[in-house]
Amino acid sequence: MKISYLVQIPAPQTHYVQVTIALVLDSNLDQGRDLTLFLPSWSPGSYLLREYSRHLRALKITDEKGREVEFELIAKGSWLLKLKDTKATTLTCRYEVYCYELTVRTCHIDATHAFLQGPAYLLGLEEYTHLTHEITLEIPPEWSKIATALPCLAQDSTHRFRFKATNYDYLIDSPIELGCHENLGFKIGEVEHLVAIYGYLHEDVDRQKFLSDIQKICQTTCDYMGVIPFKNYVFIIHFIPGIYGGLEHLDSTVLQFDGRKLTNPKDYLQWLCLVSHEYFHAWNVKRLRPIELGPFHYTQENYTRMLWLAEGLTSFMDNYFVLKSKLCSIDDYLDLIKSDLNTYYQIQGRRYDSLEESSFQAWIKLYRPHENSNNVTISYYLKGGLVFFHLYLKMTNAGYSFQQFILALWKSYEENPSVGIRKTQFMSILEFHSNTTITNEFDDYLVTTIEIPFVDTFHLLDLK
Repeated sequence: MKISYLVQIPAPQTHYVQVTIALVLDSNLDQGRDLTLFLPSWSPGSYLLREYSRHLRALKITDEKGREVEFELIAKGSWLLKLKDTKATTLTCRYEVYCYELTVRTCHIDATHAFLQGPAYLLGLEEYTHLTHEITLEIPPEWSKIATALPCLAQDSTHRFRFKATNYDYLIDSPIELGCHENLGFKIGEVEHLVAIYGYLHEDVDRQKFLSDIQKICQTTCDYMGVIPFKNYVFIIHFIPGIYGGLEHLDSTVLQFDGRKLTNPKDYLQWLCLVSHEYFHAWNVKRLRPIELGPFHYTQENYTRMLWLAEGLTSFMDNYFVLKSKLCSIDDYLDLIKSDLNTYYQIQGRRYDSLEESSFQAWIKLYRPHENSNNVTISYYLKGGLVFFHLYLKMTNAGYSFQQFILALWKSYEENPSVGIRKTQFMSILEFHSNTTITNEFDDYLVTTIEIPFVDTFHLLDLK
């Protein structure tokens, strides 16, 4: 089986992307065998079923002679290709997807650019997601640039580029920005970092400092972790009024922020923390991850009780790396913690939902907020970050190295990168790098709703 995609945007103003998939069948394995096409219902890192197939239209499948192949919709976003009575050697699947929602989890196309988020528009072949996938992008003639972490195989013409993904997972985990965006960049060691900027970056923002600050955060993170796990990295940045968000990917990230706010010191600090958060995800979540988060089931919920590790640890480390990069003062850093604590104590849901429960129910609670949310649940970002801050203070006060603990977690990934970490393994590593008392206390904050004694811990370090 060979799988290749052709992605075209002939009329950006209509907000549609056209996709053609060519499937070359293995005569010994595939001929006469029914196959299943699917479109994911969600994007890893954003735990809500978004039902991307609602935007798909005009699906048509033909064989090498142009004859239509029968298929049947068997579930939301899943189509059964009925090949038992055919002798097709090649299948061509054509369809269109409407793209007009500018978030980090969805696709957006207009006359100025295209942002293509893999799960929202690229059909996969259920039985063959492990195979190498090729994708060819045709850029509209009025555009000139592509930003993606996918390795480029060839440039066939001025506006036609071919890329390769080792499998379907990597294909859809590599978002693409097309248009006339601004490209900046820097190196960490020998690793290229591309910064692609679409939208409005305030004219008073010093671009040299802006880029230097991102580089400092990346350098600090890489130095702390002691290893760079990717060959190149891409920041896709959308500076659009009124938006905010970020989504991690294996070798890239998508960041959305109101570029008008970057001249305000507090807003700029929030921006730096967002950069830090998503960049650290390249280590934590995209590689070191809860065992349930990969391989993914793209058409249904993927439950885990460990999003306190995925997002809680990252929410602590993001501010910490900004501080270590000397991009904020210790007072600025403590103000961030104080702000989180003020928010935390105003949320009554902390008395009813533990971190593990909040994680498991993310699909129906955190990503579906309503007027009573603060009374029924607590964010594993917010509380998770504060719990790891508390753990950091406890370990530091007791003479243990929090960094050595983090590096030990990373080593557990390196020793078995194909399998995620279990909670028992996490706790064993924590106990080895601290003690039983600290480990048991940390576990209590995960599985119960007992209050965390922040004041007592602050006093240990003479913080008032």
